[in-house]
Amino acid sequence: KFWEQFISICHENKSLHGITFEQIKSQLEALELKKTYVLNPLAPEFIPRALRQQHSGNPSKQQQQQSPPK
Repeated sequence: KFWEQFISICHENKSLHGITFEQIKSQLEALELKKTYVLNPLAPEFIPRALRQQHSGNPSKQQQQQSPPK
């Protein structure tokens, strides 16, 4: 892992300022464990079940409420 090696060298040369080697290492480990959730821009628009029938009843209004393409 490149960053761990780089930070270790900085620690050995006493060139870390304002943070300890242990703090940086724990933050890097937390990033590796963290799950990332990515939104799908191609997914259909979410419509709650309670509003689906109401939403699909008026097609012209449905087009006005859709998000613009990105």
